[in-house]
Amino acid sequence: MHIDVITDPKATRLCIRSLSERSKVLADAEMHVFHGAALYVMSVRKGGYPLALDVAYFGKAHRSIWEPYENWYIGYVPTAERGKGNGTKLRSYVDALAVKAGCRRVHSLAGTQLGLLLHSKMGYLIWGLTDHLEVCCDSPLVQDSWPAREVPKWAAKKLSTALIPPTKPLTVAAIQRRLAGQPLAYESTELLAQIRRGHK
Repeated sequence: MHIDVITDPKATRLCIRSLSERSKVLADAEMHVFHGAALYVMSVRKGGYPLALDVAYFGKAHRSIWEPYENWYIGYVPTAERGKGNGTKLRSYVDALAVKAGCRRVHSLAGTQLGLLLHSKMGYLIWGLTDHLEVCCDSPLVQDSWPAREVPKWAAKKLSTALIPPTKPLTVAAIQRRLAGQPLAYESTELLAQIRRGHK
């Protein structure tokens, strides 16, 4: 397998357009790269058709004991390539790079059921839902002294004010119960529009 690292917004746009399918999940990839993130593309050979894509930014701030964070924005596997483990392989690769860059934790928001499953496969700690029905994850990349019984500060800021904050990480089943059949953010055009308006 080969992994390309793309840090140019125009090259990011061309890579996304090379896919034979369109996805709401990939809509903000170019913006994240413009703001300093990188697009990681797994393929069989250099420049080949993407088997998995990942967008992440390695933070540098040291304002607290659990920083710097790896900000994971997007994980995507084209439909024909799903179920082969490419998403978890690429995510593990990017996490290893984040640790080498000095990151202590990873945080992200999962907006689809497939994204939630990828977070679960990676063993990330799930803390609840945001007001926009995104699943909030905040997890150590290295052995960490953060007490597992407390919600990390980043996650605490993101969690829905309508729900009681958890005292420990949640399981996928617990998230499904809280959703009660509602779609996650990127599975609903209306919810996605609300998120985009909120980010502007």
